[in-house]
Amino acid sequence: MAQQALNPLTKFNYTIEIDGLLQGVCQDFKVPDMELSVATYGAGANPDIKEGTKRKIGDAEMKNLKIKDRLFYDWLKSGEKKLVIVKLLDKEGKVAIKYELKNCFVSKKALDNLVSNDEGTEFLMETITLSVEDYEEILG
Repeated sequence: MAQQALNPLTKFNYTIEIDGLLQGVCQDFKVPDMELSVATYGAGANPDIKEGTKRKIGDAEMKNLKIKDRLFYDWLKSGEKKLVIVKLLDKEGKVAIKYELKNCFVSKKALDNLVSNDEGTEFLMETITLSVEDYEEILG
């Protein structure tokens, strides 16, 4: 019985770019939460008036990464803020949705193990947490 070819898009369906350069892929991506602080004011018998004030952005998480370049690993240690673009690919490899994570840096990493292959060393990491200042969600 012939084996079916493995479609890598079913396993690693997110691509990761840093400053416009493709750096790797990941299996899972958690979009940052976005929350608006609410200010309430009013006087007397009038109903309170509510307004959204300060916007708060949560952290992003990438799990089960497969990194192709040492530059990504060096950035993980630097604390430098960068533009990170995460793209969700459909089964044909086309971009379904893109997230532009602005001014982010690695706030936490959990290293699982290292994998080496004929093309060079690839770093396989369990979870990377990014501190994100702002983000934009763009449909395909």
